[in-house]
Amino acid sequence: MSSASLLRASARFLLLSLLLSLCVCGAALAAGDSPRQASARMGDARIHYLHQGQGPDAVVFVHGWSCDASFWDAQMAAIGAKRRVIALDLLGCGASSAPDAQYTQDLLAQSLAAVMDAAKVRRAVLVGHSMGLSVAKRYIDAHPDRVAGLFIVDGAYIKLPDDQKQVDQFTAMLHTTENAPDAQWRAFVGQFVQPMLAPQTPPAARRKILSTMQGSPRQPAHNAFRHFLEPGAWSATPAPLPVRAVYAADLAKGLGVRQYLATVFPNLDYTEWTRCGHFIMFDHPQRLNRDIEAFAARVLR
Repeated sequence: MSSASLLRASARFLLLSLLLSLCVCGAALAAGDSPRQASARMGDARIHYLHQGQGPDAVVFVHGWSCDASFWDAQMAAIGAKRRVIALDLLGCGASSAPDAQYTQDLLAQSLAAVMDAAKVRRAVLVGHSMGLSVAKRYIDAHPDRVAGLFIVDGAYIKLPDDQKQVDQFTAMLHTTENAPDAQWRAFVGQFVQPMLAPQTPPAARRKILSTMQGSPRQPAHNAFRHFLEPGAWSATPAPLPVRAVYAADLAKGLGVRQYLATVFPNLDYTEWTRCGHFIMFDHPQRLNRDIEAFAARVLR
């Protein structure tokens, strides 16, 4: 081979190597993109959400009472490297609008619907934590064709008449705090949350959970809690979609959670994890990420 031919061959090899390197780097950057902020309109209100990735289908994270989208940061980062993910601030929480309103489960589900529409999600795996289960269930009832599966993370529900005593206790406590000083309200939230934390919950996570929930706008928080306790707030209408449920073993012990949820979700896959509290996303983030991703891969084919 002549010197000129060798030079041309070397140049082609270098060019191909450079293009391959750019493609690999571009793919890595796409997978590692940080979530972007966006908002959806819900009447005069603005619903804030984070999103990452492309495509018509998505894993959509729904937080619990007085929490926000940042509670899913570990899941957004890990699962967002593989598929489209969205985490929203429900109406009255986080960076979303907090109007003076009646925060029923239906109203909160409308904020989820607003994000699904604004983000143009065709089908979703809804991941609901705590009261986020009840909100997700309301959305499923209204839009069954847009939900491929439901992943429950220590979901909360009210089962009457079994839970009537606890409902009466919380209703009485809410009544005493309705017009109380902010310090008393914050103390109530702290007393409510502390028993749900596990000894293994990292100190930084404890601080985040408490500061976020105690700092959530008070009128929406108080009102949403009151409505959550009302008869009929929880929808027990059977939903035959695929469901994976992960509960904290210590908190679910003796409550018959598996048996009851199976009456609402006939295609239930239920498990309980040890060494965790109510906020499983902080106590077992990597394990939860793997479980959610495996479920999403199965139902979003």
